[in-house]
Formats: sequence, structure tokens, C-alpha cells
Amino acid sequence: MCMIHSKWEFTNFVCESLDKDFGEFEYCFIKSVNRSYKYISGKYKLYRRPLTKLTVNTALLKRFNGYKPFLYNISVDICKFYKNPKSNMVMKFFFESYTAFAKHNRTCPINNDIVLDKLPASVMNHRFTDILPFPEGDYLIETRWVLDGTSRAIFEIIIERLPPKAVPFSGPTLDPEWWQQRCGGSLAGCKVPVVEALPQGAMVACACTRSNLLLALSGNLAADSDADSDSDAKAPRSDRGVERSK
Repeated sequence: MCMIHSKWEFTNFVCESLDKDFGEFEYCFIKSVNRSYKYISGKYKLYRRPLTKLTVNTALLKRFNGYKPFLYNISVDICKFYKNPKSNMVMKFFFESYTAFAKHNRTCPINNDIVLDKLPASVMNHRFTDILPFPEGDYLIETRWVLDGTSRAIFEIIIERLPPKAVPFSGPTLDPEWWQQRCGGSLAGCKVPVVEALPQGAMVACACTRSNLLLALSGNLAADSDADSDSDAKAPRSDRGVERSK
């Protein structure tokens, strides 16, 4: 057996206009192109222009028998934040997670529609694993746009960190050269791949450190992994919506 590192996936993307005189969402969707490429896109048509002030509230929730607050719930004056992103490092972390895919000006006054174009799940894999690691589970990132104390729009991204998966393979399991040929150069953050035998020799994995198993497989192992994934693929997930605990 070998271990494939856990990954993040989008499971839902919900947008709601609470004040249609202020603006409306033209589209808001999640799309799965193939097994390894899933993205979200949205466009908010802003009717009240220009905006010289707007409060953005971002909250992180984790699913524990319903979604409960988890670590962060922050609000910023977006115009002040645009001028000095380092004024709030938590908001800066979330902000930088999508700015490369935001097709609108990020200056004040705000005088344009808000567009998010094809934000891929791979961004979450990098930011929520390598930069700021989060435990496995389902998370809800909720963002509200607030003007004069009233929420005008809300969008919610539900993401899930899947657990590592053990897959069968055939090959010389304890041959370092065999493993380095297949794992070398493909491990994010690893300068020198390390071959580790896990307890009882039941599994072998490429690792940066003993506590941080990261395995990116290629060649025969990738084929074995794909075959295993096909054999136990689950039925498509239903739209879960957002269920918060009271």
C-alpha cells in the first residue's frame, strides 16, 4: 500500500443578493471539468456606483453537527484595506487566495462589477495545506458585503479537505532508487525526497519529514491510483446547502 496526500475540493458555492437595488449576481456556479480540475466562478453586477465605503465581513466555519465558528470572523473597511493590506493579515490571507482570479479593479471608489473567474481548487490545496495547514473536514467560508450596517450580498464557499488515501501498488516497495525515480522532483516543498517505511512495514511513502507525508505519484503508481479511484468511486454528492448549528 502507499499513501496519497489529502487534498481540498470545492463542494458548494452559493451566492445571494440581499438588496437588489444595490446589486445582483449575474451568475454563480461551481464546475468540475475533470477529476483533477474543479473551479468556481461568479459575477456581481453593482448598481450603486461609485462606492466610497464598504465593509467586508469574512467568517470561517467548520462542520461539527452543523457549521460552527472556527478561528476567524473579521470585518474590514475594504477601501482602507486596499490602501494597506498588511493592516489585517488574516484578511490578507483570504484576499490573496483569490486575487489572481478576480477580474476587477481593487481600488476605491469601487466603480465596477465584481468578477471571480475560474478560481481552482488547487489554490486551496496550496494555501490551506502548505501556507496555513488546516485539519481534515468540511469548512464554510462566508463573506458578506455590508453598507451602512446592512448586509447587501453574501456568498459562501464550502470546501472539504479529504483524508489521505491508501492505494495498492506493485513494485519493489523498499527500494529507495525505485521510489525516488517516481517521487523525486514532484513533492511540493521537498528539496530532497526521503523514503520512509511506516510502522510494521505495511506502507511506504515519500516524505519531507516523518510528520508531514506528501506523495505525488507518477508513472505506474499514478495508473494504480487511478484504477483504484475508479473502482471505489462514490455517487455524486448532493447539494448539501448550508446547515448551521444553533
